[in-house]
Amino acid sequence: MRTNIFFFFVLLSSLFLISCDKEDKIVKPDCETFAEALIFLKSDSIKEVIDILTVDLNPVIKEDDTWGQKENINLLIERLNAQCENISASLGCYACILTLPPQSEIILTTDSAGVEIKRVIDILTPKDVIPKYVNVHEFHDE
Repeated sequence: MRTNIFFFFVLLSSLFLISCDKEDKIVKPDCETFAEALIFLKSDSIKEVIDILTVDLNPVIKEDDTWGQKENINLLIERLNAQCENISASLGCYACILTLPPQSEIILTTDSAGVEIKRVIDILTPKDVIPKYVNVHEFHDE
């Protein structure tokens, strides 16, 4: 009888763990360090955070998205906005930098001692692997 209860508990626990949503597996980034990295253009620290937030974002090629990363870029923006209250993220452009594969831009805004700081991060959007951080640069209104 005890063996049956034990196996039932193990089975139930396994089903619970398997049914967890992808979002539950995302590690929360250190948003204060990330904001500081944006302000001072510290590429390595920015890459660490983007790597955490994109680890599960595999491309899904669709008829209207030949690179398969549009939803992933939007999800990355959603994650940044949801997890880092001190940073505002928005889409600059999707697959607009004509490299192979193309890159997308995400505009990030944060505050530094009462001054609004805007930065742009470039994200590589390949067809076959997760999106990858490429570069950070200052935002320029055009």
